Amino acid sequence: MKQILFLVEGKTEKLFCEDELIKYFKQPNYFLTASILLQGGYHSLYKTVKEVNHKIKSFSHFDKVILVYDYYGLHPTFKEGMHSKFTLSEKIEFIRNKFSKEIQAENFYFYIQVHEFEAILFSDTEELVNHFSLEKGKELEIILNKANNNPELINDSTETAPSKRLITLFPEFTKTIDGITLVSKIGINKIREKCSYFNEFCKEIEK
Repeated sequence: MKQILFLVEGKTEKLFCEDELIKYFKQPNYFLTASILLQGGYHSLYKTVKEVNHKIKSFSHFDKVILVYDYYGLHPTFKEGMHSKFTLSEKIEFIRNKFSKEIQAENFYFYIQVHEFEAILFSDTEELVNHFSLEKGKELEIILNKANNNPELINDSTETAPSKRLITLFPEFTKTIDGITLVSKIGINKIREKCSYFNEFCKEIEK
């Protein structure tokens, strides 16, 4: 059995790992658990490194420890030394390498979500519309078109992040209830198909 610990930013991500990923990566092949690391995620690279190394030592019997953080929510110290002309994928790779050099374990992996958890909910706009019983298909289509039909690239500013867009379209939206329910309705396979960074994350679990 492969034992994997996810280190996450908040309650929604913890629920996602411990509910939806556990259903997808089933026992007896996998044992998954999640722990909130420094609530909110906006802490310096150095403080985060210290906490991650502490967790790795505490869970030394686990096969893999995966840190799950939001790129746009990272503290500026994660991005120090990064070239401004880097593409998004180059920026993510730079941060991964920079952080991983400070971690004292070979079984560590840094999964950087391009944006917050709610981005993956745009993987199936029909499920969004059906879940809330509101005809917002055209608005959702416009949002996706601007992001080149890639849910992970939905972000123009702090005011138009995926969660803010969902609340604008569906005022009753809540992260911990609707977000997790929608992931279950959409399905991990559909999300993997639409979200390349998330698919890489799943592949890392499968290794």
